[in-house]
Amino acid sequence: MRASIRLTVVFALSVVLLPTADASAQLAVIAGFSSADVSFSPTGPRPDGPIPERRRGFVAGISLLAPTARIGGYQIELLVHRIGSTGLVTAGDRIQLTYLEVPAMLHVDVARRGRNAGYIVIGPTLSWNLAASYDDRTTAVGIRDDIKTIDVGVTVGGGVEFHRLVVGARYTWGLMNPFRDGDSTGSFMNLTWLVTVGLRFDSKSVPR
Repeated sequence: MRASIRLTVVFALSVVLLPTADASAQLAVIAGFSSADVSFSPTGPRPDGPIPERRRGFVAGISLLAPTARIGGYQIELLVHRIGSTGLVTAGDRIQLTYLEVPAMLHVDVARRGRNAGYIVIGPTLSWNLAASYDDRTTAVGIRDDIKTIDVGVTVGGGVEFHRLVVGARYTWGLMNPFRDGDSTGSFMNLTWLVTVGLRFDSKSVPR
């Protein structure tokens, strides 16, 4: 139910701004670091075992901002993102997941002065699994066959623009269990904090 409400809000906001023919797209290269965990939500009493801890990862890719109005537009990205968690099954174990992510977000400026601005973003993120591994501190094995190919999440965040430099932070709630099978009475979700720094190549349409 919560997932349905989130997606409804996201797509409702996504139709607030309609594309205009004279919008000038702005391309940026971005990179950054993340802090992620694979959260477990039991449907009954929580089973005995370790509590998963956050694991640092990295992200890199391109971001395209298509302005549709003076206050913002659509921000669509193509990112390679490595995330994971520690202590998922046993104390000290590590799971590492690599995704190709496509966030499709509504970008709204909340403040602008010349070429400097503050903004917020919200929208769905679609992810394709590229690689997965599990390390129990003695042996590392590939587990890609145990991970679903696609994951879906909702992303909310914001940032600031200084001329061509863009700094952003966001949080993504996973809406799907990333594992194909499992005997646990509950579900897992990817939860990720992300901080990025980017450089825009097209500064002609800034300020918008």
